[in-house]
Amino acid sequence: MQVQEYKRDWILLLIAALLVVVLFQGVQAKETYNFVTEWGEKGTSLGEFNTSTGVAVDNAGNVYVADYQNNRIQKFTSEGRYVASWGKAGTAEGQFNRPSEVAVDLNGDVYVADSYNNRIQKFRPDGTLYFSFGTNGTGPGQFNQPESVTVDLKGNIYVTDRLNNRIQKFSSDGKFLLQWGSKGSGNGEFNYPSHLVVDSLSNVYVADFYNNRIQRFSADDGSFLGMWGSAGSGNGQFAYPDGLAVDKKGNIYVADGNNQRIQKFTGDGQYITQWGAYGNANGQFDQPEGIAVDLDGNVYVADKNNYRVQKFALKVFPDDTPAQIGITSSPTGVEISVDDVYKGIAPLTITGIAPGMHTFSFTKPGYITQSTNYTFGPGDSASMYTILHVVPPGIGTISVRSNPPGAVISLDGLLTGKTTPGDFNDVNSGAHTVSMSMLGYTTYTTIVTVSPGMTTMVNAAWTPVDKEGVVFITSEPSGAAVYIDDQSKGMNTPATLQIKPGKYILKLTKGGYKDNVAVLTVGSGEVLQVSKVMISGFEGILAVIALVAVVLIARKCRS
Repeated sequence: MQVQEYKRDWILLLIAALLVVVLFQGVQAKETYNFVTEWGEKGTSLGEFNTSTGVAVDNAGNVYVADYQNNRIQKFTSEGRYVASWGKAGTAEGQFNRPSEVAVDLNGDVYVADSYNNRIQKFRPDGTLYFSFGTNGTGPGQFNQPESVTVDLKGNIYVTDRLNNRIQKFSSDGKFLLQWGSKGSGNGEFNYPSHLVVDSLSNVYVADFYNNRIQRFSADDGSFLGMWGSAGSGNGQFAYPDGLAVDKKGNIYVADGNNQRIQKFTGDGQYITQWGAYGNANGQFDQPEGIAVDLDGNVYVADKNNYRVQKFALKVFPDDTPAQIGITSSPTGVEISVDDVYKGIAPLTITGIAPGMHTFSFTKPGYITQSTNYTFGPGDSASMYTILHVVPPGIGTISVRSNPPGAVISLDGLLTGKTTPGDFNDVNSGAHTVSMSMLGYTTYTTIVTVSPGMTTMVNAAWTPVDKEGVVFITSEPSGAAVYIDDQSKGMNTPATLQIKPGKYILKLTKGGYKDNVAVLTVGSGEVLQVSKVMISGFEGILAVIALVAVVLIARKCRS
């Protein structure tokens, strides 16, 4: 009895586990970041910036900004309300010459990388100076344009010594402890290290600017632990990574400067999400540099050349949540299509976009057509800025599409190396032959006439290739002759039949059995299995007798 109950309990547990798996397969979600607020504009007044390069946030939610060319630090509430500022141009203590980064420790004290003065300065939250350390040079404790500063949980201070291509570590009172790095592209080497952060596990992450990567080191001895990234615009690639931040979960945020976006990774470099595009609208950037994360997970970005700070909040969306995108263009009045469906004229906001990859096309008479693919996550709120160039004299555009996409395109008999959708923006005016080929479809060829400054659209009117289907035929008993449309196929069951797509009458015959007739529908390339049970003549007679008996009994019951 106990054994049976034990088995029953394990079966119930297994069923419950399977139910959990099934349920959670339907509610997977992706995280993204929504714009909350922004503050600042170009200027010298309080609350204005002349390039905002660094940002930090303390445990109380106060936000500190390195106002680079105004040579000061400004303090704000988390909503962007101005609180205080300190500093001016100079070399005396408390003065600055291009302060590039700011950091805050657990006590709320503020550290500033006073870049062109080649020193680090430490202040109380109200701007009162504690001390400073550093001089120009290459020796321990000296700097050549320190770019970034951060502090670990023990109060140790870390500095990216930019032009010396190294990291230096100091005690909480500014005494030199350790250094590592040299110029190069190997592990542990740097080419213009920009920003750095330290997580709660004593990992030091460094944005290796011109090497387009993030490197991770041990805070204890500077030993190399790993790296990720390469030059490019794909997920996990960089175009001059600059600012870094770490949240309380150990996730790393990277200000991907020339890609005009923020990327988020796990501590070991696994890509999580991204947001941003070039521009000056909400959620867009022009050289994002400083970045910070508060205890609630809100992200603050020093949007350098837009002279502002932007704040973003984490939001988690179900997998099927529609996305949206705002599109601006130069020139204005560009016509926008998504997946070959016309949507309107820029500037334009498109909503209700299904998560996944979509093809955007931009056209305007007299300009070269542009097309690009963009992949949306659930609930994404993206922005896009496109520039169209004037078509040179005597030149037109051929824009080639197909459904489904992915066809190989030939132009004037030559393979182009492109697949649909594809645009050819430098085609001489006149007649041209366009061909598309794709496995499973007939080759599509057409002749088009290109006019100067105009875009000629080509859409494949494709016909699927009719592939023979395969039909496996069995019967019980076996040995039945196979007929298609009353024509003998010269084979008995079990039989394998190759046949063109279409609808047929299948007939199986066998001595002593009734013919078995059925409609057979075969699709292009389809594989079917047909199994039939033959009824003997004697069984047929018995069936008729039984039917007659049922009728007679029914009549007798009614009388």
